[in-house]
Amino acid sequence: MPRPMNHRITMGHLGAGTILMLGAKNFVKGTSTFQFDIGRGAKGGATRVVIELSSDDYYEITTYKWRKLNLDVVAKKTDIFVDNLRTTLCTMLGV
Repeated sequence: MPRPMNHRITMGHLGAGTILMLGAKNFVKGTSTFQFDIGRGAKGGATRVVIELSSDDYYEITTYKWRKLNLDVVAKKTDIFVDNLRTTLCTMLGV
């Protein structure tokens, strides 16, 4: 069972520079998820990032790519500790 996420803290862990560098837009928050769209040029053609907080305080990052009307998974990383959140996201997106 995922636990509730404080989205402002998660954005703080990612850092404003990372958010701006990715060209993030269209932010959507759920109870335990946080997602946003990114600009072009990411590894694998990813255009959407979903970050989920699990019940054991680890993050899960999934990147998606729009293809016509389908949303395909590009990459998925699980069991990410908060200290590695920014570096893992940048590595997954090739930034």
